[in-house]
Amino acid sequence: MPGLGKIGKIGKITDTERKRRRPPPEMTAGEIVATSDLLSDELKKVARLIGEGKAMKIHRMRERGEEGSVPELLVQDWLDGHNVEYEKQLWLPEANTRLDFHIRWGDIALRVQGEYWHPKAMPNDDEIRYALTLMGFQVVDVWEGHVYRQLNTVMSKAIAGIETPR
Repeated sequence: MPGLGKIGKIGKITDTERKRRRPPPEMTAGEIVATSDLLSDELKKVARLIGEGKAMKIHRMRERGEEGSVPELLVQDWLDGHNVEYEKQLWLPEANTRLDFHIRWGDIALRVQGEYWHPKAMPNDDEIRYALTLMGFQVVDVWEGHVYRQLNTVMSKAIAGIETPR
């Protein structure tokens, strides 16, 4: 736990270590801003599903200039956290499409699909999937709802080339 100091050889924390390790308060009670006040309306809704901590992480990613939907940023954060090499928003003129992520090992074309934009299969999704397959990609669609509820499970399968059914 933060602020408790190091545990000594016999498992006790001395009073001097406890005092020395306690960080000074950075804000007074009047200056503290609720985390939810910093979030956009979109992130406030998503925070109910993914938790306020992850929502704040997405908020900070956007402040740094990262682009993408919330599910795409969650996937990107997962890939970064697991040291997976990828290319983001890779344009493939041969298939007339842009990949959300290209996982370099295994040539996996990872497409993050949102329920709002893809309530059912889009007319050209099968054509794009076929074109990507002819190019040597293994196409894996990851759905927004799965990203919010089962990120680790879905992504562990996705980087192995296993698609989770919608």
